[in-house]
Amino acid sequence: MAQYDEKTKKYLASMGMTPEKYNKIRELVDKIVDANPKPSQAELIKKFGTECYGTFSEKDAIRQAKKFLKTVYGKIEYLIEVGTDVALEKKANSGSGKLSMRVVRLQNPIEGFQEKIGDYLLGEQIGEGATSKVYLGKNLTSKKLCALKILKVDEKFNVQNLQKEIKVLKSLKHKHVNGLIDCFENVIYPDIVKKGTTTVMVLELSSRGELYDYIHATGAFEPDLARWCFKGMMEGLKYCHDMSVVHRDLKPENVLLDNDYIVKLVDFGFSRFFDDDKGLMTTRLGTPGYVAPEILKAKKYTKSVDIFTMGVILFSLYSGFPPFREQKKTDWWWDKLSKKNYSLFWKAHEQAKKYEDDFKDLVNRMITFDPKERITSEKILAHKWMQKETCSQEEAASRLAKRKIEVDKKHAEKAKKATVGRQKTKRALGELDPPVLHGFLPFDHFFTSHLAKDVEETVKEHVENKLQGDTCQMKCGLWVGDKVDEINADGSKTTDEEKRQDDKVPGQEWTDLKFTVKFQAGEAPKQDEAKDSDESLPKMGAQEYTFEGLCCVRQHPTMKDEHNEKLNVAYFKQLGENRQRAPRDVWRKLVDELMSTRVCALKWTKPSKEQIEAANKKNLDALGVVDDLGVTGGCLPSCGPS
Repeated sequence: MAQYDEKTKKYLASMGMTPEKYNKIRELVDKIVDANPKPSQAELIKKFGTECYGTFSEKDAIRQAKKFLKTVYGKIEYLIEVGTDVALEKKANSGSGKLSMRVVRLQNPIEGFQEKIGDYLLGEQIGEGATSKVYLGKNLTSKKLCALKILKVDEKFNVQNLQKEIKVLKSLKHKHVNGLIDCFENVIYPDIVKKGTTTVMVLELSSRGELYDYIHATGAFEPDLARWCFKGMMEGLKYCHDMSVVHRDLKPENVLLDNDYIVKLVDFGFSRFFDDDKGLMTTRLGTPGYVAPEILKAKKYTKSVDIFTMGVILFSLYSGFPPFREQKKTDWWWDKLSKKNYSLFWKAHEQAKKYEDDFKDLVNRMITFDPKERITSEKILAHKWMQKETCSQEEAASRLAKRKIEVDKKHAEKAKKATVGRQKTKRALGELDPPVLHGFLPFDHFFTSHLAKDVEETVKEHVENKLQGDTCQMKCGLWVGDKVDEINADGSKTTDEEKRQDDKVPGQEWTDLKFTVKFQAGEAPKQDEAKDSDESLPKMGAQEYTFEGLCCVRQHPTMKDEHNEKLNVAYFKQLGENRQRAPRDVWRKLVDELMSTRVCALKWTKPSKEQIEAANKKNLDALGVVDDLGVTGGCLPSCGPS
């Protein structure tokens, strides 16, 4: 076996290879390159792809082979000219070889994970923003789950802003701020960045998902629950401001709950350090619907922009709907705020809900258009409304868990009344189970004993036939079934006969159902309602939005029905740019409809008080499930990280 110096070993390790593993590759490449006559670049790539990626389509095999050879050896023409030893040595000793890392494609997936970087496995996508994609991750050593944030670097991407975000996250250590665990720079990952390198940040995983899912699914929070939630957010924000960090992109999607239901501020991509003595900020950024007026008007601003945004979030938290529709003068509510006509603003909103005077005073002082009049984080936490009764962390966790139970009950009751149902089918010979669920379980989920593709088919029929939408299959990044190593220890290609040993079903990358649909939410006032209402006060009318989403089905790692059969868990995820624009409550109504189809929710039996208390004590989701064939009551555990 060839011997390698420490620099070369480190270079191979950056790509997830040991010298022993690399030697298999080297022997195969040498065999192709040393042929007489020498192969062309295209011939080398095709032959290497056929040998190493035989389970891929020809196009994918060629693409993967080209990417791999260029990553390991640099220019493929140079590799053919000088051979593997010289090409590897040059690449290992070059600046790029020394500094870059690579997201490695595993020949044999680990627990369904097909890729890794450093000590972290890279799983399915769980989120996406304007500048990054977020994937589920798992530490190979500790086995703890995490989130891997990969930057979408392009010609518009400002590397300096990235460095600022990393510097900010490294400085922040607080209970209510999502922490940075690790960071990899100069990462080669062509799937996201075709040219050059990117950065991968390893972050804490907030496994309960977005706080606003609980609001839009179950309604506005009670005063003491709203205070608990808002207090956590403000304590996190005050800490950031005390550390001279301004967030600049606070919004409901950036407030998450960890496995213990602790509130976490996330996504510091637009954050920066500030110094009030060195001048004001000028960069225009933020999310429509939450950004402060001074940023919209391209004026200089201070950290108080975060306070305005928090005021919008507080109103929505307490009300269940936003304080205004659009940040335009033509928007009735926005116009009243701009003119400080708070009395008319609140009169219009109190058609739907009564607000305490202390609450109105706090919100008024947070969302005032004049930043000089805006209340500070210290005074917010000391405000009279914030000093009233607040539920404890334990009580908040219990109540949020119960809210989820009530949502499941409603979905199941609607599903029971559905006129069209799907017969349960038995798994066909050779049909594979879906990937095992790895800890991140979005709010919009349900348990079922139906086959994964049966669930997808029912959702597909509803989207296409009832909602006139489009569907297709989309790879999820997780592998199911067995995958045979394409290269044996002696460097030879694995034969078809060897792959068929023990009658194993060939593995494959799992796909989820992607759907695109137009969906309308809200209703215009009825004539009799319009007569009774104050014509000077507006009402929210109907509006149509286009959504992209995924219906994902996974196998629950522990749960079984009363027949001792494994249960699947299905969930919905929103995709696309419209996620930033369309109100979350509209997406919620679409999901409610999809989850109420007959196969998508099971008959429901309410857990006992003891079961709920036991589940809350153990940070579990207490759910009662009844399979179509019989009853399975009890607690179904959440899959958050242990």
